[in-house]
Amino acid sequence: MISGKRLLITGGLGFIASHVVEELMASNTIVLFDNGYRRSLADKAILSHPNVTVVEGDVLDTAGLNAAMEEAEIVIHCAAIAGIETVVKRPMVTMKVNLLGTINALDGAVANGVQKFVDFSTSEVYGPQVYRAAEDAPTTQGPVGSIRWSYAVSKLAAEHMSHAYAAEHGIEAVSVRPFNVYGPRQSGESAIQRFAYQAVRDEPLTITGDGTQIRAWCYVSDFVDELRARQVTPHIAVQDHLTKTGKRRKTRIDGRTTRQPGYLVSQRIRKRIEEIFGWIKE
Repeated sequence: MISGKRLLITGGLGFIASHVVEELMASNTIVLFDNGYRRSLADKAILSHPNVTVVEGDVLDTAGLNAAMEEAEIVIHCAAIAGIETVVKRPMVTMKVNLLGTINALDGAVANGVQKFVDFSTSEVYGPQVYRAAEDAPTTQGPVGSIRWSYAVSKLAAEHMSHAYAAEHGIEAVSVRPFNVYGPRQSGESAIQRFAYQAVRDEPLTITGDGTQIRAWCYVSDFVDELRARQVTPHIAVQDHLTKTGKRRKTRIDGRTTRQPGYLVSQRIRKRIEEIFGWIKE
C-alpha cells in the first residue's frame, strides 16, 4: 500500500479511520486530526506508536487544520457527521461539517502542496432505492425539506468539490463510498452494532419499517483490504468494494425478528459476536 509518506487523517480517531491507521502506521508518518467527538480509537498500541501523532482540532477551524497539514503528502478525509439520529437532530451542523469541513481540508491541501486527497463519502449518495448500483450511475437524493437527506447531499457536494479542486488545482482526488461498514471499535448508530448488543442481552431486535429492507454490509477489514489492494488510487471502485472482491452479501431484514425475542437470534450468532465485536461484553 502506501509507504514512506506523511499523511494527515481527519477524523483519525474514528471507527473506519482507526483501522486505516493500523494498516499504514508501520511504514508511514501519520497525523490524526480529530475533535474527539466519537473517539473510537483507544488502542494504546496505535496511540503510542512512534509514527502516530494526535492533534486535537475541528475541520471547521481552518487555521488549526492547515497547521496540522503542514508537510503532509496525502490527506485522507474521514471527518464527518454521520448517523441518522444525529443528522436529524443537527442538520445544520451536519451540512457545515461535511461540506465546509471538506472545503477547509481541500484548501489546506492546496496550500500545503498535498499530492493526493482521499475523500470518504457514503453509499447514501445513491439514494433510497439503490440496488446493484454502478459507481458511475446517477446519484439520487430524497426531497428537499426531508432532513435525513442533509447527510447524503452534503457528502455528494463534498465529492463534487473534491473533484472540482482536482480539475482546477491539479491535486489528485479520490472518492470512496463505503457501504454499511461494521466491526471492532464501532460507535454511533449502526444497525449491526445495535443488533449485536441486543442479541447478547437476549433482547428483541429493534427494526425500523416492515423488515423487507435490503442492505449491503461490509466488514471493516475487508474495506481496508480493498483500499490496500487498489493502492488508494483514483481508479478505486468508489461503490461497494465488495462488488470487486466477490464478497458481496445481500441481507433482507425479516420483519418477523421484530416479533421474536432476541434470544432466538443470539443463539445463532453469539459464538461469533465476541470475535467480530471485541468491544461487546456480557
